[in-house]
Amino acid sequence: MKIGIISKRSHEAIELTKEITNKLTEKNVDVYLEEDLAKELNQPNILNFNEKLDYIIWIGGDGTLLKFINKIVNLEAKVLGIKLGKVAFLCEVYPNQIDYALNNLLKGNYRLDSKGLLEILLRDNKYYALNEVLFCVKELGKTVFFKVLKDESYLFDGRCDGIIVATTTGSTAYIASRNGPIIDPSLDLIIVDPLNPLRWGSRKIIIPFNSSLKINCNEDFLTVIDGNIKIYTKKEENVEVKGSSKRINFIRFSDDFYARIKMRSLLDA
Repeated sequence: MKIGIISKRSHEAIELTKEITNKLTEKNVDVYLEEDLAKELNQPNILNFNEKLDYIIWIGGDGTLLKFINKIVNLEAKVLGIKLGKVAFLCEVYPNQIDYALNNLLKGNYRLDSKGLLEILLRDNKYYALNEVLFCVKELGKTVFFKVLKDESYLFDGRCDGIIVATTTGSTAYIASRNGPIIDPSLDLIIVDPLNPLRWGSRKIIIPFNSSLKINCNEDFLTVIDGNIKIYTKKEENVEVKGSSKRINFIRFSDDFYARIKMRSLLDA
């Protein structure tokens, strides 16, 4: 069995990585650490994102995982999150549950929560987003003219600050701060949200996951993927967005999506 570990770079996370590595090694599991992490801990097994793994354990918050989505998407590994971040909606267990989590993981006592990804095509390059892709102006306070086409039909065209295209998973992320709908995880959907449109009556639109979108703008703009990858995009340059056939499979030991929603609302109160 091969397990990879990625982690945020705090002292607590590093110590937790050591503990997990030792526990797994004692169980004759091959453990591979992300390169910078491996160097810091003097571990010889470096995680190669081109090789197949059985599992990925990430230590931190949701942001830790999002930084690596475009690296792990082709690994076909199941992922397990250990909560250390302030925003950790996607994580499954806390540090004090490590023994419980590892024992059940190795025995196969879990269910899979499969999450759809957005596929973004820009200049012959392909990217993936777990939460959302944001198209926005480069100059604060200036509106520009965006067009959003679905299968060659206009979903939106008008002046605004930008456009968010989000997944079902992303409905609990950035777009939630704009009073977007919380989508049940059993539904694969795409949400299109114009940011502060000047045209009255513009609304968030929910479309099928297999939809294909084209987005462009009358001025240069930014394409931001999961808050991590930022691409300066030329005016009138088309960006294609669609639901991908690739997915990320999260390990779950309990079915508590709505409990997570309630807990998140209490934390934000």
